[in-house]
Amino acid sequence: MLRRFARQPQLESGKPVWVSRSLTAIVSGLGLFTLVSCSERGAVSAKSDGGVTYYNERFGSGPWSTHVVKIDRRDATLRLHSVIGRGTSIGLRPLSEQASSIPVTWGKPVAAVNGDFYAREGSAYSGDPRGLQIIDGELVSGPGEQSAFWIDANGEPHATNVISRFQITWPNGTSFPFGLNEEMGRGQMVLFTPAAGKSTGHRGVGLELVLEKAGEGPWLPLQIGENYQAKVRSIHQGGRTAIARDTLVLSVGSALVSNVPATTVGAVLAFTTETSPELKGVMIAIGGGSIITRDGKVPRLNKPSASRNISSYAVSSMFDGTRVRRLAGMTRTFS
Repeated sequence: MLRRFARQPQLESGKPVWVSRSLTAIVSGLGLFTLVSCSERGAVSAKSDGGVTYYNERFGSGPWSTHVVKIDRRDATLRLHSVIGRGTSIGLRPLSEQASSIPVTWGKPVAAVNGDFYAREGSAYSGDPRGLQIIDGELVSGPGEQSAFWIDANGEPHATNVISRFQITWPNGTSFPFGLNEEMGRGQMVLFTPAAGKSTGHRGVGLELVLEKAGEGPWLPLQIGENYQAKVRSIHQGGRTAIARDTLVLSVGSALVSNVPATTVGAVLAFTTETSPELKGVMIAIGGGSIITRDGKVPRLNKPSASRNISSYAVSSMFDGTRVRRLAGMTRTFS
């Protein structure tokens, strides 16, 4: 989501503080204007407001409509944000409702577009992003299999695949990879933060450990690229464990329990949220699909997609291939 400030934002090292609440999608590339190079063009409507330009173009040969928002990166009154469905926790809610619930103190919402793919209704974690998401520096979802978009500490945008190095280690040195705020298989571990909601959503889980802060290091909200120490506050069986605002819950799948070292209340575990590439200090990130262009080249893709979003840091576009009684996909190189 893009919003405008009524005043200049606070500066750090001479640069605006770009915070992270963007609903921009992440099939990313600066060459996305190739989307409007169709030979049969329909009506085009456009309007501009300061550093933001919007236009909509329809194509007569099919049910195609492209909405484009162009952002002037030099305009320090504009900031990108990412949000999750329920504001402070994962869930499902229409984009219009999310935009209308933005606090007045944040400024005026200017533009918003759907972001990452997410778990659908019926899942224990409906609305869970399938890929990386960072909101105002808070890590709420780990990296997925496809690309992610983020803005580094210097305000520069990036888009590429991010690999999770998330790992938790017991006092005897035994380590396991873990996921974050997501569905869990029988042979997996998942760490849940308050962003997952009031409790874990799994039933019949082999083991759940409630973790609290240990030592003087970092704690909540969880951040990417950090190392943590956590003390076991309590141990539960069967799932549906409550998540307090100052705790984490580590869920262990039933098929993995026998491999976990004997654990007692008071034991101190260490875990890391490192990734490759390193993203420590990143305040905004969101996952999505594939990269549209890289160094001016378009990767090969023949598989069409349904209504989807395309973004770069300067431009965000939403392609809609649905109209009454008609549905049409698109490829990255359609013209």
